[in-house]
Amino acid sequence: MRLCRIHIISGLLTLAFGLSVALGAYAAPGQGKLVRKKISVMPVQLVPKESRGAIKNPEEPPTKTPPVNAVAIRDAVTEAFERQPEFYTQPWADILGALETDRRLQQGMTLAKAGVDLGTNQYRNLNVSEALESLKRAAAVLHEHLGDLRNPNVAAELYLHLGLSYLEQEKMNEAFAALRSMYHYTPARRFQSGFYPTRMEDAIRRAYIDFLRSPLTVFAAPSRKYLGQLRKSAKLDHAIGLIHRADSPDSIEVHVVDIRRKATIQQSTLPLNAEGTPDAEALDRMVSRFVACDIFERIYTNPRDQRAKASFVSAHSGHHTYFKHPTRSLFHSLNMGLQFERGVSRYMAFYGGASLLSSVEDQNRNLSHQLLSARIVMGTQLRVLLRKFTLFFAPGLEVNMHSGYTVLTSVDCKYFGTDHPRCNPDNVKVIEDEVLAGITTTLGARYHINKDTFVGLETMGGFYVFPQDRRDALDLPLTVNASLGFRL
Repeated sequence: MRLCRIHIISGLLTLAFGLSVALGAYAAPGQGKLVRKKISVMPVQLVPKESRGAIKNPEEPPTKTPPVNAVAIRDAVTEAFERQPEFYTQPWADILGALETDRRLQQGMTLAKAGVDLGTNQYRNLNVSEALESLKRAAAVLHEHLGDLRNPNVAAELYLHLGLSYLEQEKMNEAFAALRSMYHYTPARRFQSGFYPTRMEDAIRRAYIDFLRSPLTVFAAPSRKYLGQLRKSAKLDHAIGLIHRADSPDSIEVHVVDIRRKATIQQSTLPLNAEGTPDAEALDRMVSRFVACDIFERIYTNPRDQRAKASFVSAHSGHHTYFKHPTRSLFHSLNMGLQFERGVSRYMAFYGGASLLSSVEDQNRNLSHQLLSARIVMGTQLRVLLRKFTLFFAPGLEVNMHSGYTVLTSVDCKYFGTDHPRCNPDNVKVIEDEVLAGITTTLGARYHINKDTFVGLETMGGFYVFPQDRRDALDLPLTVNASLGFRL
């Protein structure tokens, strides 16, 4: 009886300690874990001087363009965003790599290339109407499958011949729009004087000047469908475009495109310092403005979603018995242990735990001394996450290692002892140390005090399949536990 009191006091102290920790966590609950947004900084787009011209004369001396440290500029912008806890950056090469691994996009790119080749050959063979239709279809396929991001040279060839085809049909507005798109992909492209008729050279010059004098965009065709496909394929939240104009060599344009909202949300022009990188103070101010404008859109995980893939450790204590036993009546044990679980989805988790069992002294004295056991369980937890509750069913495996014990089935043996002449040896069953293994199932419910703490109640039952000869062995265990768990 004294041993029973010791176990009860120990369990109460453990529960009191756990409740104090839980109440402390409940008094100052966290605001939720912020999901960091993925940002990628694109390569610097270098735009030449207007005076350079689109048509190159044979006698024209070579032009020297001011050096631009494009890599240092992109690295400086990337580091500025990396310092913000709200974001994490991914190299643009990795974004393109994700597009390359998309089988559907690969197939679309193959079709687009074939369409560009077909339309180009048709134009060269003077089949202008057929070339126009082939190139328009190729443009639609190219943008639908993000082909212009992966291969801008193919896109430039497409829009060059599309513009020339429109010029052949005297559709000037459509021609200028197509030629401007060509310069978006290859801003530094020049054509040898005399290669095209004069009227086509004039159209190319006009499109070039119009391109340089107009506000530039990060994407040539930033439709909602286009940006939605980029979001779906690359799992990208924001793209940062960098544009350097040779006519403004001491500054860099920074365009922030929100892929989720499918719009450009910020445009800034930052000065370059003597090293050719953005001024650190101006860059930090720009990033801070962006964060401040985007703060209301920070995405916090729902408390139920936080539980979905979280890891928890819980302490449990309760009552244990066996429905199959060598004694004349049920005997009872106290159960205390720990359990660890790791969620893999909203509906499933893996768990493993260990517990110690100690039989309590029974009035009938069926056991001559205390029975000690150590149980190890592991398995899969199938669950339903509700607003504040989790309901679960957990099948698994159990290993039970118990000490040897002696069962007394007569009053004489219980009163006088097993060595007394009045104790018939047939009324004494000696069970040696044994290892039992079997299948267990658990039904339970938990109430989540906050995102980090829960209290629960569960019932565990099962049966043993090892060893096979268990005529006098323990079987059909049943456990009822109360638990207190904390998120790791």
